[in-house]
Amino acid sequence: MMKQYFFSFCILSATASLAQITVTSADMPNANDSVKVSDAASTAGVDHTLSGSNYAWDFSALTPTAQRYEKFDAPSTFPSPYNFIFSTFTTTYGLRNYQNVGAPVPGFAIEADYDFFRKSTANLRQNGIGYTLNGATIPMIYSKPDTIYDFPMNYGDTMACDYKFSTPTIAAVPFYYGETGHRQSVVDGWGTLTTPFGTFPALRIRSVITATDSIYLDTLGFGQAFAVPTRIEYKWFGAGSKTPLLQVDAVEGGGGETVNRVVYQDSIRAEVPQVGIAEIANASSFSVYPNPASEYAVVNYELRAASKVKISMSTLTGQVVAVIANETVPAGRQVVTIDLAALNLKPGMYFLSLENGNSREVKRMVITR
Repeated sequence: MMKQYFFSFCILSATASLAQITVTSADMPNANDSVKVSDAASTAGVDHTLSGSNYAWDFSALTPTAQRYEKFDAPSTFPSPYNFIFSTFTTTYGLRNYQNVGAPVPGFAIEADYDFFRKSTANLRQNGIGYTLNGATIPMIYSKPDTIYDFPMNYGDTMACDYKFSTPTIAAVPFYYGETGHRQSVVDGWGTLTTPFGTFPALRIRSVITATDSIYLDTLGFGQAFAVPTRIEYKWFGAGSKTPLLQVDAVEGGGGETVNRVVYQDSIRAEVPQVGIAEIANASSFSVYPNPASEYAVVNYELRAASKVKISMSTLTGQVVAVIANETVPAGRQVVTIDLAALNLKPGMYFLSLENGNSREVKRMVITR
């Protein structure tokens, strides 16, 4: 039975005896675990970069915009062909991917589907990723795994690794797409973290990920490599928390950071939209690339039947700033290009929504200059 963690550690509070905690593999999730999380539109004005020894982080003003379960699927439950590639011998669990989007390849729509991990007492590594290619599942094994954490983690520890993955060499994938990257992490703080879920002793880990994507089209006989924006992950862990109590993701640009994701562990809030895997009844594979973007962005989605579709952009406060499409669309794969330069929007984070009948799916989009 799936275990749902409305955690025993939530009895801990700021009144408890405070000491530095150590995070080990026992504090990470196991297969079949499930954690309720809330997405927030912003850090509520709190400087997420600040940290230190015996630090008090107060994110109690976070406002949830949607909720979902982070479900850590066992290899035996993976859909085909993932279950043949990522078995219990190589993989501890898989996690549905809601954030990352694949590279644009003319004539193909690529979207991240699954992340695969292997946990040991020494570390937690991502050893694979699953993409959907025009609706077909494509598993990719990391030739160099991405070591997310080395254990045990204590204040002041540093970690580094190089990783690499690419599309398999099969006829169904007539192009090469891959990424090489470097992850540099430091445990840069400890103290107490307060969110709308409670106050907890926490350890903070900051990771900087630099990467280069490569694309080679077999049919056209050319390709290119391009650097992707530097990603920065801030994660606060508690003892036994399984996943970060709070995670803030950002990208570098314009001499600073732009936050593009805020997610924290939470209890069920009936007034907040509950998001599942099947969020839209008639549309699937809704993605946008590149993200962050500056001059243009390409939206991909697929309709199972002809229907009216509305695509719009809004600010974090809900103000609609552009309607990209509002029309009846035939069934099948759809590609829409957004001319961001013509929209003349200010740099920052926006919501890109796709409405289809009574259903609506929203993705965060960052615009840079």
